Amino acid sequence: PFTEAPWTVDEINGVGANSLDAFGIYAHDVKPPVLVTQIYAKVYPLGLIIGDADHPFTGQFDGKGHEISNLFIYRPPIEPTGPKSLVYLPRNAPDFIGLFPNVDDPAIIKNVGIVDCDITGRDVTGALIGSNTGEITSCHSSGSVTGGGYTGGLIGQNGGAGKVTGCHSSCTVTGQESYTSADDSFGGLVGYHPAGPAISQCYATGNIIAPDATSIGGLVGYTLGPVTDSYARGDVTGNYAGGLVGVNRGATTYCPN
Repeated sequence: PFTEAPWTVDEINGVGANSLDAFGIYAHDVKPPVLVTQIYAKVYPLGLIIGDADHPFTGQFDGKGHEISNLFIYRPPIEPTGPKSLVYLPRNAPDFIGLFPNVDDPAIIKNVGIVDCDITGRDVTGALIGSNTGEITSCHSSGSVTGGGYTGGLIGQNGGAGKVTGCHSSCTVTGQESYTSADDSFGGLVGYHPAGPAISQCYATGNIIAPDATSIGGLVGYTLGPVTDSYARGDVTGNYAGGLVGVNRGATTYCPN
């Protein structure tokens, strides 16, 4: 359905059931998909997912400035009890949680918002992306994100060739109790930034609560890569907590925190 008609919840979930090659979710002879209207996801058992840990998204997605609201994903680290109307994954549910669980170079995602989301995952969890090595531009998120290690308001982990520019998040980020360890990192925008191009012209305003972790930052939890021209304004609670970066082993420039 690569027309100017809106994408439905079922259509996007149908994409998630398929392997996403270097051409992404569009055929060779048509334009990349765009989000041409708002999507109201409501409460959806497994959430909207495009790709997974074993089938990374490597194509292009342009939201055209639209937003996906009320995105709900529940993939916790343990098997809970709860309403029968929801579907829960077992203890061995995979890591990498987000609208795009796993994004690989040369993927491009731009101009899309995730608003009023409710995301619960294991390691590598974000509202938009779990793990990223692609190019992310002008995206934003709001709501709440809860996870184990490497959890961020927009992106859980950003590494490799991953480039994040002009993005922001107001999500409240929370570490899963009894699952968060001392090696885990949490950030208002990105949880873990091991290397790669700069996170630039970004900001985060959400609060981060992860008392058992040792790398908690208002913008980035733990970074080995550069962060430039960015800031954070949320409250940060935890060990080795920083207003901008929890643990900084990279370089921060032109950051007013």
